[in-house]
Amino acid sequence: MAYVQRNIRSLKQLVSMNDDDRRSLLRQLTDSEYRDVLSVCAMMPSVDISAHCEGNNGSFLCQYGI
Repeated sequence: MAYVQRNIRSLKQLVSMNDDDRRSLLRQLTDSEYRDVLSVCAMMPSVDISAHCEGNNGSFLCQYGI
C-alpha cells in the first residue's frame, strides 16, 4: 500500500474515500479495529445543516436548513 496523506475533516469524507486509500490512512489500526471504525461510521446518520443570517438596522434575520 502506498502512503496516503489527506486532510480529512469529516466522517463523510473518510467513508467516501477509496477503500485502499482509507485503509492506508488508518494503517496503524489492526484489522479488527479498522472493521469496528467502519461499522460505527455506517451506524452514524449523515445530517447537513446550513444557516444564513443577515443584519439590517440593528435586527437580524436568520434562515436555517436541514
